[in-house]
Amino acid sequence: MLALAFLISGRVTPAAAARATDVDLLLVLFALLTTIEILRASGYLYLAVASTLSRFGSTRPLALALVMLSGALASLMTNDVALFIIGRSRPLQTITVDLPPRSRAAAVAGAICFTLVLLEIARLTNGVPAAIGAAIAGAFFLRARIFSIDYSIVPLFFFAFIIVEGLRTMQLYRGVGSLYFPSIALSQVISNVPTTVLLSPLAGNRWIELLYGVNAGGCGTIIASLANLLGWRIYVRAWNRDPRFFWRLTALNFVFLVWIAAGGFVILSSAPHPALSRGRGIKASFDREQRGIHRPVSSSASTRRWPHPTRANIRVAPSAHPPTSPSSD
Repeated sequence: MLALAFLISGRVTPAAAARATDVDLLLVLFALLTTIEILRASGYLYLAVASTLSRFGSTRPLALALVMLSGALASLMTNDVALFIIGRSRPLQTITVDLPPRSRAAAVAGAICFTLVLLEIARLTNGVPAAIGAAIAGAFFLRARIFSIDYSIVPLFFFAFIIVEGLRTMQLYRGVGSLYFPSIALSQVISNVPTTVLLSPLAGNRWIELLYGVNAGGCGTIIASLANLLGWRIYVRAWNRDPRFFWRLTALNFVFLVWIAAGGFVILSSAPHPALSRGRGIKASFDREQRGIHRPVSSSASTRRWPHPTRANIRVAPSAHPPTSPSSD
């Protein structure tokens, strides 16, 4: 509604909205969401999960391995991964579940699409090949199932670009000194990715303040980072067992916010500002091709039960109730 208001009022013209929109980001988001669903449809992800679970005897080492794995993947790609919940360690029991049949062709197609996504992230190509490849592979392997994928993150970012462009026209930059604490505070309200886009015209020779600020600003409120919001949605949809979890998550996030913000401030204060802000060959302005934008990952499509399933023995906590079909999350 806010984006539409900016367009109707003329504060943001269609031409300005087009210039402000990172089309490559939207294309790669679509490609990544579709690719994940293709890989899920191949059946090999469920086989990997069953094989992994069989190697653990209790919940605590399993939870630790999941957290370590998500952290490693986040450092290589993005931090928009599902939240994993660590409790009292309990022994895992072995049960037999049905696994969907595996499709090697779908796995190969998904791997190719994922490679195209990585090439775009590495800026070796744009998002068009990844989006086209994912659309074709999705139509062939997913068919009607492609319409059940949650693509809501794509228009969310499209509208965010328009809103940020509208805020720019309001001359909100006057009187801004250091970008470090304003970027942290603004991230708590509109998330750290739109904050980066909004404050980038002010970066100039203070780009390091902005980058430190938005990275620290990813902690705090549930919307400070889209990774937190996406993980929360997955948790609520799949479990929704403990309403206190939200407040525990928020409290822990603010602990990290204080810790990281203080550390960033010490680092920024310990070196002469001109030495930090001098370009050193790095272009200061953030243009559309150089924005450091985290690429969110989300998939919430439901999975129907496959015909002629295979069976596998996996280990679960005693209180867990095995689903009748593999969980999409």
